[in-house]
Amino acid sequence: MVVKEVMVKKPVAVDPSSNIEDAALIMRDKKLGSLLVTENGSLVGIITQTDVFDKLISVFARQEPALSLRLMTG
Repeated sequence: MVVKEVMVKKPVAVDPSSNIEDAALIMRDKKLGSLLVTENGSLVGIITQTDVFDKLISVFARQEPALSLRLMTG
């Protein structure tokens, strides 16, 4: 197997100044596990689902327990 057989043909990129919410929405809408982060056409990083989850956890960990989100069933 060669890399071109498994690589994404049209990778999706965001700017380093993009906010985490926009990146998360793009990832969800396009069913992607990661996005390239580019600046002036050059790759400067990658943001992954784990990065988004880590940020979400860090934000809610600082909140009062009453403000935390609850999973709802039904």
